[in-house]
Amino acid sequence: MHVDQTVDTRASDITRVPELPAVVPLRKRPIRVGVIVDPVYAHGRGILRGIMSYGLGCGWDFQKPSGWFFEAVPDMRNWKVDGLIASIHDEAMADFVGQMGVPTVNISSSHTYGNWPSAVCDNVMIGRIAAMHYLDRGIRSLAYVGLDRARWSVERLAGFTAVAIDHGITPRICPYDPYLTTDRSEPATVTPIGQWLADLPRSTGVLAGNDSIGEMVLSDARLAGLHVPEDLAVLGVDNDDMTVLMTSPPLSSIESNASLVGQEAARVLASLMAGNPAPTEPVRVPPLGVVARASTDVLALSDADVTTAVRFIRENAAAEISVNDVLAEVPLSRRPLEKRFRRVLGRSILGEIHRVHVERAAQLLVATDLSMPAVARASGFATYTRLGIVFRKLNGCSPSDYRLKYRPSRLKEV
Repeated sequence: MHVDQTVDTRASDITRVPELPAVVPLRKRPIRVGVIVDPVYAHGRGILRGIMSYGLGCGWDFQKPSGWFFEAVPDMRNWKVDGLIASIHDEAMADFVGQMGVPTVNISSSHTYGNWPSAVCDNVMIGRIAAMHYLDRGIRSLAYVGLDRARWSVERLAGFTAVAIDHGITPRICPYDPYLTTDRSEPATVTPIGQWLADLPRSTGVLAGNDSIGEMVLSDARLAGLHVPEDLAVLGVDNDDMTVLMTSPPLSSIESNASLVGQEAARVLASLMAGNPAPTEPVRVPPLGVVARASTDVLALSDADVTTAVRFIRENAAAEISVNDVLAEVPLSRRPLEKRFRRVLGRSILGEIHRVHVERAAQLLVATDLSMPAVARASGFATYTRLGIVFRKLNGCSPSDYRLKYRPSRLKEV
C-alpha cells in the first residue's frame, strides 16, 4: 500500500484497546453475541468472517436475525445476549440497540447515531489511496461520484480531495445521487450522470464511492459513448467480486479489509464484556490497497518513452529488476531518460522501481503470512536487508513494524 509521504497518515492509526487478562473465569454457559450485519455485499460478508474468526476461537455462541432481513429492525424480543455487534445505520436501529442494554460495538460509518464504540474502515485513507493510484498513473484530472448523505462517502471524498489539492488539483464532484437519478428504464438513454461524465476532460480518473456506484458509472459512461479507461478511468471501493468481475471492463477496486474490521469489532466487544472501558475513538482499519483491473489500466503520461518504462516497471513489480533492464525497453540512454523521468514523475528511474516494489511488499505484509525473506523475494528485492533499507526510507518504518501496525494480532482469547 503506497502512501505519498506528503500525506499525514496519523489519522489512520488503529486505536488500541486495553489487552485482556490471560486467564478468564469459567462461565456456566457460552458467551452469547448478537450480530446484525448486512450480508448482501462483500463488505458485510467480510465483516462477518472477521467476527466469526475471532468469536469462534473464544467459544462465542452467535445469534443473528432470522433470514438476515436487514432493511428493518429485526425481531429480537427473545434474544438473550451478552453483547452485540451491529450496523447502527439509522435511528430505528439506534433506538433498538439502546433498549437492548448490553455492551455494543457499531460497524457502520453511514451516519452518527449515539456514542457507541465503533470499528470501521479508514475512509479518509481509502480516498487518499485512490487519489495516489491516479496520480501515479499521470492522471491530473480527478472526479468523485458518491453520496453526500453518507458519512463514509463524505470521508472518502475528503481524503481524495486532500491529496488532490496537495498536487494542485481540484476534483470535480458529481452533483447527482447515483441511486436516485440514474434511470435505466430506458436502456439507450443517456443519464444525467452520463452527461456529467461526458463533460469531464478526457483522461479523468473517477473515484466511485463503492463498487455498486462504480458499476453504475461504467454503465452510464458506456451509454454516453465514453471509452474506459481511455476516456475515463473508474475506481470502486470494497472489491466485491460479485460486482467487479462482471462489469465491462472489469472494475479496479480498493480492498477495504472488511475482515479486519470484523475482527477488531469483536476484539473491542470482548474488552467491553470483560469490564474494560470503551475506547474514546473509533477503531479505524486501513485498506489493503488497490486491486487494479482494466478500468484503470492507463498511463496518462505526456512522454511515450517514460510511459513504456513505467509500464515495464509495474509489470515486473515482483521481479528483481535494475535501471539497465528498464533502459533495454526504451530507445534512450540513461541520462536523457532520467531527465524525462524527473520532469514527468518527479523521481528517478530507480526511485520508481523502489516505489513499485515497496508498494507490493506493503500489500504482501498486510494480506499474507509470508516470512520477511519471502516478502522480499516476492517484491523484487534480493535480500530482506535490502527491502528493510528501502522500505524504511519510503515509509518511515521497518517492514516488521508496518505489519504490526496494519495487521495486528486479532485472535486473542478472552
